[in-house]
Amino acid sequence: TNDKYDAHLSHWCAKDDYLNKRNLDKISTYKPLKHFVYKGLLSEWTPEQISGRIKELYPNDPIMSISHEAIYRHIYTRPQASLNKKLIKLLVRKKTRRRPPKKRRGTGSKIINQVSIDNRPKHIEDRIEIGHWEGDLIIGKNHKSAIGTIVERKARYTIIIKLNS
Repeated sequence: TNDKYDAHLSHWCAKDDYLNKRNLDKISTYKPLKHFVYKGLLSEWTPEQISGRIKELYPNDPIMSISHEAIYRHIYTRPQASLNKKLIKLLVRKKTRRRPPKKRRGTGSKIINQVSIDNRPKHIEDRIEIGHWEGDLIIGKNHKSAIGTIVERKARYTIIIKLNS
């Protein structure tokens, strides 16, 4: 075997390794994809629409396939760069940063001494007799409106009440 060091071969291998790692995003690497994505953004398409259109037009081309998340990642990697500022302005919502959705836990009122519906007696479950009522609460968008419903289980008599608070 020939164990001599070859600088050109080493450089080529290192460069190949670097390019195969996910250091460069797909949009920066492939010009046709970059052109399509930027043209879509200029046409006021959302990244979801761009991704969907690419899948329709290039179904079997691995280079011309990208997720909307990858497009957002490309735009928001360097939000201070002048090109990226322009790309952000092309987005529908024009947010300067992407924030993870807030996890809501423990908000709202909690029913005190609540009893599980699984503990309902069998004769009520069978709807044999009148007089057993079931209530529900429906809260509108942004908690700005609410209605309460009460339904008699056998007769299906329903009372709907608009709640003010």
